[in-house]
Amino acid sequence: MAGMVYLVGAGPGDPGLITVRGAECLALADVVIADRLASPRLLERARPEAERIVRGARSELDQVALNRLLIEKAQAGKTVVRLKGGDPFLFGRGGEEAEALCAAGVRFEVVPGVTAALAAPAYAGIPLTHRGVAAAVTFATARESDGQDGAHLDWRALADPAMTVVLYMSVSHLEEAMIRLEAAGRPHDTPVAVIADGTRPSQRTIIGTIGDIAARAQAEGVMPPALTIIGDVVRLRDTLSWFEARPLSGRRILALASDADERAEDPALRDLGVEVVWASPLTVELLPGALADAVARRDRYGWIAFTSRHAVRAFADALATARLDGRALHTWRIASLAGATDGAVHRLLGLRSDLATRGGGEDLARELAPLAQGFGVLYPRAAEGLDGLPQTLEAAGISVDTVSAYATHIDTAAIDRALAEHRAAPFDAFAFGSPRGVGALLDPLLKQNPFARVGPLFGAIGRTTAAALSSHRIHPDVVLPVPSFPSLLAELCARLAKRHQIR
Repeated sequence: MAGMVYLVGAGPGDPGLITVRGAECLALADVVIADRLASPRLLERARPEAERIVRGARSELDQVALNRLLIEKAQAGKTVVRLKGGDPFLFGRGGEEAEALCAAGVRFEVVPGVTAALAAPAYAGIPLTHRGVAAAVTFATARESDGQDGAHLDWRALADPAMTVVLYMSVSHLEEAMIRLEAAGRPHDTPVAVIADGTRPSQRTIIGTIGDIAARAQAEGVMPPALTIIGDVVRLRDTLSWFEARPLSGRRILALASDADERAEDPALRDLGVEVVWASPLTVELLPGALADAVARRDRYGWIAFTSRHAVRAFADALATARLDGRALHTWRIASLAGATDGAVHRLLGLRSDLATRGGGEDLARELAPLAQGFGVLYPRAAEGLDGLPQTLEAAGISVDTVSAYATHIDTAAIDRALAEHRAAPFDAFAFGSPRGVGALLDPLLKQNPFARVGPLFGAIGRTTAAALSSHRIHPDVVLPVPSFPSLLAELCARLAKRHQIR
């Protein structure tokens, strides 16, 4: 059966602005072909097995080749999402793609998106129309097509002082556009706003007039993507600005979490304006056969100790492979670290921990030791895990079987992306979720660029992660007693606010 193509508007940058229908299509996709301006966070909403293709600014995938790729994927029976920045039919060449699909007899659906012309001014506190100020709005582009710079626009039609003009793709042609607009009759002192990175945490707005905005934008180093708003409505920003006025607007935190389940943000962080960039420094490989013997001879144990959610997942998989579930553990008791690991026990095994300890593996062992006397303890852990828990229990005379249930590997591509992000715009804080994640990022980072005396803040999910930071001669600013990424991020935000004297 022939496939289907969805031309989906991704919105201008904030992943929360995709429509419900757009998110539904992403969840169905076999193939996602995204523009570079579409938020990378949206790609996470596609199925894990979906093919992802990101078209860069200087991609070899030109429009003709892209149209051909859409057709080929659909004719192969795939469900394809063409994820386009903003709205597909507003300066997005979605019409050309739809024409190509029609000509090839490929079924398609257009899913409208929030265009930058509506969203970026709203985030900047600039209403495009306002009673008594502007009764009309026009969208235009300062670059009509390849090789053209707006010379074919009717600039006299844009000179009406009661009209708001929104110029797309205008940064590289801003001076020429302002000269033409003034020559057409728009006053020299008409207010103008240039909005860079609209709706993204990095959004910034440069205010000027027709006479000086080009020089101001150049002095601020504005680069695409940016939008230009011309008209008296720009003056309302002084009163209505909200997005860039948030307490931690422009502050960035790198959160290194190896598990998608850890990526839970408190909505309050968004209200503060902080940008959280997530990276997975490690990939997790379950070792399927490692726990088979322990499951088969489970009468040897009275306790099982978990110090990570990955160990819980590995054990749950081993039970499932043996066609068993949590009921097979009716004679066992479960010890785990409080927080995410304890939550995984309930979620994956359907059971409650008999002992949930705040802290790390050695803390768990100390509390477990008096309870486990006379019982064997099974301890599934990472192949490269620490020995504190089994050593502490064995010193108390308790028999422990330590099983390497999973292994972690450094994801060099993810680390390289995080380093590139830091070079482009340095992070104000780092949130580390594991000791290995500390080394994976800091070993290359400290070689390239040691931190200044007053550098970023560092947060650790627990004491073992804090010890890894200390081994790199970095004092952690935040160490959590109970592992929780939302709590770690919230505490780092509180420290950032205190550092910058923000209430």
